[in-house]
Amino acid sequence: MTPEEMQGFQDKLRQDFGHTIRVRVEKPLTPEEREALINHIRYTRNDFNASIEIIEPIPIDFDFEVLPFEEEIQKPIQSPQNASSDASSTTSDKKDDSNWVYGPNWIVLQNRLLNAITDLTHNERRLIMLLSPKVRAAVDKNANQRTFMLTASEFAKEYGLEKDGTYQLLSELSDSLLQKAFWFYDFKADEVVNRKGSSWVAECEYLKGQGRIAVTLTDTVTEMLTVFDKSNTFTKYERRYIVELGSYGILMFELVSSCLHLQSGKKAYSVAYLRQKFNCTDKYEKITDFKTKVLDKAIAEVEKHTPLKVSYTENKIGREISEIVFCIRDTSSTSLEDNVKVFSPAEIKKYGWKLKDKHEVVSNFPQSIKTPVETQKEIEARMAKPEYYAEYVRYLKKLTDFDEKLHIKNMLKRAN
Repeated sequence: MTPEEMQGFQDKLRQDFGHTIRVRVEKPLTPEEREALINHIRYTRNDFNASIEIIEPIPIDFDFEVLPFEEEIQKPIQSPQNASSDASSTTSDKKDDSNWVYGPNWIVLQNRLLNAITDLTHNERRLIMLLSPKVRAAVDKNANQRTFMLTASEFAKEYGLEKDGTYQLLSELSDSLLQKAFWFYDFKADEVVNRKGSSWVAECEYLKGQGRIAVTLTDTVTEMLTVFDKSNTFTKYERRYIVELGSYGILMFELVSSCLHLQSGKKAYSVAYLRQKFNCTDKYEKITDFKTKVLDKAIAEVEKHTPLKVSYTENKIGREISEIVFCIRDTSSTSLEDNVKVFSPAEIKKYGWKLKDKHEVVSNFPQSIKTPVETQKEIEARMAKPEYYAEYVRYLKKLTDFDEKLHIKNMLKRAN
């Protein structure tokens, strides 16, 4: 079997049986935990045929504490194809958390929390979001932990604030959070039914002289920040995306991020729900003002500071706007596509001979290339080079058996 045939064979195996994904965990797992983790990884990767390899620490009975090697724990375990690409990278010491199950740079929360009706201020919301990775890490080690610490230095550094002013801010947040609650929303009925509410915190204390706040979350909130599976659908995004967003911007970003899994790229929300979500039930009574001062402003922030592009249309009942239909596009996937644009060996072999007779393809070939065999080899050599990708995909689009969407899907799958 030639190298090209072997590559094609491997590509087909990946399509048929999925990829191998390796993850490292910090403690030995029970059979139930292992099964739950495997199901979670397959669900989040949208690859239910993936082979999951879980690397667990070997339990050792020592009568003294063995401190973990921090660098080794934080380093992600990569699949062979990712490892080989890193080997050729000039920045081999750069950390890549793309394979982490719960990376510290990710905010993860259940969709029922994301879609809930809340009235948090900008900084209250920022505090809860900054707690997200802290809660996951702590509860993973101690399932009963409910009190979590956050320092003024951490808050100031995360959001680019002056540290001195953050002490007073945390003191104020420790009081205001105690008065805040949220309510769940029933999307099936498109109205709040069987209304269920929850407080954000059970206790909150600013530790004067220590520059930190102790937040005791309710069981409900803790669960919403730590339990993610098919029964508890969730949304995750990188912390850095919300740093520059205002209150409306964060709400819009979370709302549309939860819809990225939809194949249509569209999601309709009732105007009544959106007014509640953005805390605008008593202001901007005119829909034109609500769109301009809330929705448009929030979308502008999202598009400026995140990879999401958002537009919307309106559904009406009579002359009244009843729904806003958001259209969401994630340009980060486009960026990935741009970085890995290349044809697979199977595609090169399949289409190389079909293009050899096309005048527009071979008209600029060197005169030394004369025979059909030489022409096909030159085409295949060019299709293997990223710099020729745009030119040759344009040729392939004219062929009736070329499925561009399937090609892009497989290309991104190989990249991951």
